[in-house]
Amino acid sequence: MKNTLLFLILVALNVVHAQERLFLSDEKYQSISSDINGYLYITTDHSIAQYDIYGNKIKSFSNPSFGNITSIDTRIPSKILVFNQESGNITLLNNELVEINSKLNLFDKGWMNIALASMGSSDRIVLYNNIKQELLITDLNLNIVSISHIQFSEEFNPTDIQVVPNQQIALIDTSKGICLFDFYGTYEKQIPLRNVPSVHFRKNHFFYFQNGKLYKYTLPSDKSPLKIEEVLYDFEPKIKAFTIVLENVFYINSSQNIEKRTILH
Repeated sequence: MKNTLLFLILVALNVVHAQERLFLSDEKYQSISSDINGYLYITTDHSIAQYDIYGNKIKSFSNPSFGNITSIDTRIPSKILVFNQESGNITLLNNELVEINSKLNLFDKGWMNIALASMGSSDRIVLYNNIKQELLITDLNLNIVSISHIQFSEEFNPTDIQVVPNQQIALIDTSKGICLFDFYGTYEKQIPLRNVPSVHFRKNHFFYFQNGKLYKYTLPSDKSPLKIEEVLYDFEPKIKAFTIVLENVFYINSSQNIEKRTILH
């Protein structure tokens, strides 16, 4: 009888714990990101919704004619970049999720193999051509500012591009690691973290998942040693996408729902 009661209590506690973690479960979510104001941006196939950290939906945007959303960059809230690789379209939104640019189409420029796109700054866009292995910096009308050819002896297939707070460009390849370039496209260094599909940069460090654990990696200066800390554990083995707001980590689980955990110190 005591064993049965203990079992039921443990089951009940696990159910409550799971419910506390569950943040959103209405749809099958594709990606999640956040901005400096603490808002979440969550995508389904061809729509974006803005939420506060309590799960209240604030705004939404959708343009099904452009096809599925490949990626979004919310680092600059006044210029949120939406990339639709299938149609070659780039859309810029303000923090109300209202379009602020005229049509930007990569195919119209003859760029058929752009795989990654990100905001470089408030007046620059960063693109990556995976066939030519080129980093392109453009203005907001897709006029080229600079082109850099990336030359690696090994095969290089980045799946994500981000501009980190110190204005470095990070290309993330799950088999090679994180390669950092300056804002002119000059290669600087490689961080050999493999099998890490998604990272979240914050000030002088970044977070990443590996084998069900969340780690914090402090970017070393010339004099400081490498520093990797385990921040939180007991996650699913594979986390598709995540973001961090204040002391909370929001992530997409294997059911494509969104869960929320508090980072422990």
